[in-house]
Amino acid sequence: MQADQPVVSLPLAIAFDPRVVQVADVSEGGFLRQNGGETSFTYRVDPAGQVLITGTRSGDGGATAQDVVATLNFRALAPGDSRVELITVAPVGSRGSAISARLPPAHRVIVVQ
Repeated sequence: MQADQPVVSLPLAIAFDPRVVQVADVSEGGFLRQNGGETSFTYRVDPAGQVLITGTRSGDGGATAQDVVATLNFRALAPGDSRVELITVAPVGSRGSAISARLPPAHRVIVVQ
């Protein structure tokens, strides 16, 4: 992610096909931790096929420079052609203002036997 305004909070949701892949791990990236920022990072995996993530930065300022928000590792479950897709993101600025964000295209995932 890269922002043109300082970001202090970043709730997002990622969809996946739970018949094809399973979430093995979710870890925080460096985006909100830029310049030594202290963060709170939480996630919840919905077995129906979503990962809900919230990252929040405390202290002064926000994050703007390009960096990774989160890394998701998946485990293949069954052969299939699927997608992993960021379905919602709602960045919040340093004064509580909503920041508009453009969603990237889905990632195609092909699991073969």
